[in-house]
Amino acid sequence: MLACRSSDPVAVRLLAQHPKVSSAVHDDFPGLGFGDRAILINDFSVAVRGLPEIMDNNPLVCANKACIPGPGETMALIALAPILRAGLTLEELIIQTNAPVSEPALGQFIGDLCALLAHEPFVEPVEYEECLVLVARMLLAEELQPQQIDDLYQESYGRSFFVQHLESPLGVPPAVHGSPAGFYRCRTEKGGGVTLVTCEVFADQNGKAGAAQLIHVMNIMCGFEENLGIPESVN
Repeated sequence: MLACRSSDPVAVRLLAQHPKVSSAVHDDFPGLGFGDRAILINDFSVAVRGLPEIMDNNPLVCANKACIPGPGETMALIALAPILRAGLTLEELIIQTNAPVSEPALGQFIGDLCALLAHEPFVEPVEYEECLVLVARMLLAEELQPQQIDDLYQESYGRSFFVQHLESPLGVPPAVHGSPAGFYRCRTEKGGGVTLVTCEVFADQNGKAGAAQLIHVMNIMCGFEENLGIPESVN
């Protein structure tokens, strides 16, 4: 049984109901501490880091410390990782979001996945109150079929508990309140030797963009079922 501590009150509340946790204390610990192990956020002194869906689980299981991205960085990586891992060249990247984003932290996580982008990502705020939302517009330096792009995302997230594909068209707000998962959908347009991929990502601030992701990574590090102790609604 684990003794846990966190500065996130939602994480503490969820951990108090976790079947493998004996105690959950609210203190000033950044991220989540359990025993002598820790999950930190945007701490690049930690070698084992990244979005859990695209990381190798073996280093996580063996690590005493892991670093996960913050809310905006998590949502950006959901959109970007399948493209970057495929080695595709991004000529331009524009991100619009209402989630908090550290551009240096995002740049570091991007650098972990690929060589430098042709241009630094441009991040601008957007107003939306229902949930956290991020729109990434990625201009690729070659023409690709929509099915090729869909296959990259399916390869990355097809078996994921907490990143799910939305079938609805772009611009239709999904119902994500309280969900522990992040949701994405893409549109691909090609022509003139380039491809424009527009990816929308949605998440609850206490779900994939918050406490649920902390507990998900703790479960992986401890060898538990990935969704153990994470309810269908975290609010």
